Amino acid sequence: MMKFVKYFKWLLLGITIAIIVVFFFVRNTEDLNNIGMYLSWAYILLGIAVVLSVGLPFMYIAQKPEMLKKTLLNFGALVAVLVIAYLLASDDPIKLFNDKLSSTAESKIAGLSLNAMYILVGIAVLSLLAGGVRNMIRNR
Repeated sequence: MMKFVKYFKWLLLGITIAIIVVFFFVRNTEDLNNIGMYLSWAYILLGIAVVLSVGLPFMYIAQKPEMLKKTLLNFGALVAVLVIAYLLASDDPIKLFNDKLSSTAESKIAGLSLNAMYILVGIAVLSLLAGGVRNMIRNR
């Protein structure tokens, strides 16, 4: 199983690097009308990440049932962050690269993504700072 994961990871990395090379070196980057292939690959990678992010904790819970409470608590915290990010997101249309405006749903999803990233990065920075201060206090 571990060898499969290792080879799968390297396969995804190789395909991604090939797509990046094609995007930046082979084709004209000023022509953004044919960007569908790149977005499709990004959606595939996002789907894999979501499936693994949701599936792996359940596999872990099946092996160690006592971790169910902690896993559900973490999942609830993530859902809370996403709900807060959604409520803070604006649905004002965004001007796209082809002078069209995005729909309200697309704007809401973009705002949700940005707000969730800001909140999660803020939590990560605060966790790093709190851990550093805690270690400084403990080691005195």
